Amino acid sequence: MRKLAFLSIPFLVLAGCTVGPKYKRPVMTPPEKYYMDFSPQASSIADLAWWELFKDPVLQGLIQEALKNNYDVRIAAARVEEE
Repeated sequence: MRKLAFLSIPFLVLAGCTVGPKYKRPVMTPPEKYYMDFSPQASSIADLAWWELFKDPVLQGLIQEALKNNYDVRIAAARVEEE
């Protein structure tokens, strides 16, 4: 009985994958135009530093002070800009 159950499992799995003899694939046509702007822009949000996005003078002042007084951060930033 166990052998019969064990042998019937692959047939049940394969039977679950069949769609049917009268299945027709639906016709799909791609759109003629996409709703995207293809013209490149001179400036992008990706060109800004992350702290300039927030336009917070306190945040920008803290970052400038940290860069000025923290030599390790200045060295790390120089290494990043070097590559």
